[in-house]
Amino acid sequence: MTDWLLGTLLATSGLIVLVLLLREPVRRHFGARVAYGLWLIPAARLLMPTLTRTVERPVSVDFGPRMMTSQVVAEPMLMSGVRSGR
Repeated sequence: MTDWLLGTLLATSGLIVLVLLLREPVRRHFGARVAYGLWLIPAARLLMPTLTRTVERPVSVDFGPRMMTSQVVAEPMLMSGVRSGR
């Protein structure tokens, strides 16, 4: 719980600093409404849950010569049904 809280606090603090740095140039170029809208970014980060656990799924991949041979043999069969227009 403490790790999550610390991670969220650091990420949100970084976003607040970023908003403070970008606020004035954004206001000049896009207007005050967009500059105030920047504050929604850290607010959204506070409300978003973080992933606390990584889910890994085992993937079995066979890169043997049999797999490559079957692909090479299958290609001519795909083209055998196509007639040339000559």
